[in-house]
Amino acid sequence: MAYDEGLAKLMRGDLAEPPGVTEKKMFGGLCFLLNGHWFAAPTKAAA
Repeated sequence: MAYDEGLAKLMRGDLAEPPGVTEKKMFGGLCFLLNGHWFAAPTKAAA
C-alpha cells in the first residue's frame, strides 16, 4: 500500500496532540493507531 507523504505530514500535525496516537509502518504503508488500534492511513487515491 503506497501512501501520500504530503497527506501523512498533514495528519501528523493534526494528530500530534491527542494522547495515545502513534504511527507505524505496516503492510508497506503507514498507519496511525489510537491506543494500538488502526484508525487512519494516508493512502493514495486509486486512479
